[in-house]
Amino acid sequence: MIRNTLQKAPVYLLLAPLFFVWHIYNAYFGYVYLKYPLIYFGIFLSAAIGLFALGWILIRQVRAAGLWAAIILLPYLFWAPFHDFMKSLPLPPRLSSYTVLLPVYFIAIVSSFLFLRIKKPDLSRFTFFLNLLFIVFVGLEIISTGYKIGSGELSRLDIGKNKSTTTLISQIKKTAVAPDIFFVVFDEYASSKALSTYLHFDNSTLDSTLEHNHFLIAEDARSNYNSTPHSLASTLNLDYLQADLEGAPSDPRHMIQAQYAYKKSVLPKTLNQLGYQVKNLGLMDIDDYPSSSPSFFNKDMDFIFTRETMGGRIYWEIWWNFTSRWSWLKTSPAKKEKWRQVAIQRNKTNLNHLLSELKTQTGMPKFVMAHIMLPHRPFYLDRSGQLRNTDNDYHLSNDSLYLDQLYYTNTWIKKIAETANQSFQRPRVIIVAGDHGKRDNELPIAARIRDKQFMNLSAYYFSDGRDSLLYPSITPVNTFRVVLNNYFNAGLPLLKDSCIMIK
Repeated sequence: MIRNTLQKAPVYLLLAPLFFVWHIYNAYFGYVYLKYPLIYFGIFLSAAIGLFALGWILIRQVRAAGLWAAIILLPYLFWAPFHDFMKSLPLPPRLSSYTVLLPVYFIAIVSSFLFLRIKKPDLSRFTFFLNLLFIVFVGLEIISTGYKIGSGELSRLDIGKNKSTTTLISQIKKTAVAPDIFFVVFDEYASSKALSTYLHFDNSTLDSTLEHNHFLIAEDARSNYNSTPHSLASTLNLDYLQADLEGAPSDPRHMIQAQYAYKKSVLPKTLNQLGYQVKNLGLMDIDDYPSSSPSFFNKDMDFIFTRETMGGRIYWEIWWNFTSRWSWLKTSPAKKEKWRQVAIQRNKTNLNHLLSELKTQTGMPKFVMAHIMLPHRPFYLDRSGQLRNTDNDYHLSNDSLYLDQLYYTNTWIKKIAETANQSFQRPRVIIVAGDHGKRDNELPIAARIRDKQFMNLSAYYFSDGRDSLLYPSITPVNTFRVVLNNYFNAGLPLLKDSCIMIK
């Protein structure tokens, strides 16, 4: 019965998408939210069903329609390993180019359709072979998942977990007075020293505003990482990430790995155990505290399910050739405007919620994590906060666009500083920081100035003046060590301040 079914029905059209998404899920085991493989399995299965239905309408033979659908679908799904294999062969480069392979692909689709429609071959043995092949492939993925679970791989996924740090933090006890703590991140906000040295921009007006409102500025501060997820994960874990990341690429694997470390970070859990309310106004989820808006970095999880497909490779490798010639292929102005409005509104919402939290104090201490995607690109705003005219303004240099947006961002930081400097019964700690310096992603890696990428804004407000443990060159791994030592007698040793370069 089973053999008969496997000879007649193209079950591989179901198994191939299942294998594809399960293989990726295993490759990123533990890091990927389950909804993503389910979503993409649904997408690819729907495509398979649609192709099969079209094939059946045109050919009127089940096995032939299934094979024709597979000739279209399988190269699309598994294009990346095939294309990489072709490029590795000692053949003329042209034979592995898109100008050769894509026409061959379309010729195969047309010629196979004509052959199957005219000849209508039996194909029962070939159908059985493909079904059996993908049953084996899916079975191997099931075994792989079982092995990962059984071997305890889930317990080894968190590169932010340092046992010695976790042990020390777990010993912290409640104190009579626990401060409200606010951690406010402005993405890619460089220090005033970096702005002066590399961009010839005088940011002393903001410095004066912060100092007037009793903020202490760490003038020589640097971030530990020049990547947002890595920097924030290490900050909230009070330690360097437990992986050799110097020179690592900022690819989806490293980005998702860091997001997981952020999600599992020790500080929010510890503060919650100490009686704190935890409020996440950030751009990434924390365990038990999802971000108030969809994660800015969810695109990394989408990317891992699309980049290996034919469509993904074409988009990232050659699509620009077409959009540069035919403007109608570019993203529509309406869609761009929607992205722009969503990004701007998300920042404004996070700012307004933060200001609201700064204005109030309840019976319980609170930890508020806020993340605003400014002055980081995309450069939607000019220095007065007005929407840019994309047709006229984007001829400006990247530095000019960045500085204009930074200038406007300063008006937001001023609001925060003035709102922060109020008298409350419970002390409060407010940290306003850039997650890293200006990265200059538009430049080749070799042309980027290393130091510039780490020199970040780092300003501290201790309402009771207990800032004696701070020092000018502090880095984020020590930020909350200082806070916990100050108010909870944590006894956490300060770590060596180092910078780790993500390419």
